[in-house]
Amino acid sequence: MESSAAKQQPMAGGSMAPAEQTYLRTELEQRRERLHEALHSSAADASISELLTAVDTALSRIDQGTFGLCETCHDTIEAERLLADPLVRFCLDHLTSAEQRALESDLSLAARIQRALLPKPGLAPDGWDVRYHYQPAGMVSGDYCDLFETDGGLLFMLGDVSGKGVDAHEPPSCNVSQPRRSRSPARSHGARRQPDFL
Repeated sequence: MESSAAKQQPMAGGSMAPAEQTYLRTELEQRRERLHEALHSSAADASISELLTAVDTALSRIDQGTFGLCETCHDTIEAERLLADPLVRFCLDHLTSAEQRALESDLSLAARIQRALLPKPGLAPDGWDVRYHYQPAGMVSGDYCDLFETDGGLLFMLGDVSGKGVDAHEPPSCNVSQPRRSRSPARSHGARRQPDFL
């Protein structure tokens, strides 16, 4: 007879789709292989061994059916957090004070980066009246918009990544650099390649 409430719930409390579960197992197994290789390199240190132990523990929790359940309260860990870091063992309610501060700091930094990537206020290309309102659902999001002047026009770019928080914010933040890099001073009003995420 199983006495643990965690044993009675499926992986991640049933909130994760089977495809996500398979994805996480594959990611963890690949991470374990890379860590084994790194462990045998000349630059190996204790942190590699500790990370390998954490990966093995996560794979064991998958096998036992307790993966995705908080080790303190046995409630479901947020699926977005598990997808971002499958080594997470506690729900947001049971993070240590240091972990909560680190998470808040990461979210604050991501929000500042996201705001800095938005079109500059007061953009007024000839012949255009430009206005926009950007309101992420949370502190940060995976939405992206930008405006670029082109020969005789204006290019409006819009992107959206599914997910929430920092991890959804990263792909648009990375992709915004491509069209901006392609605008050298000599080509500031020329045709540009659109990023792949549109």
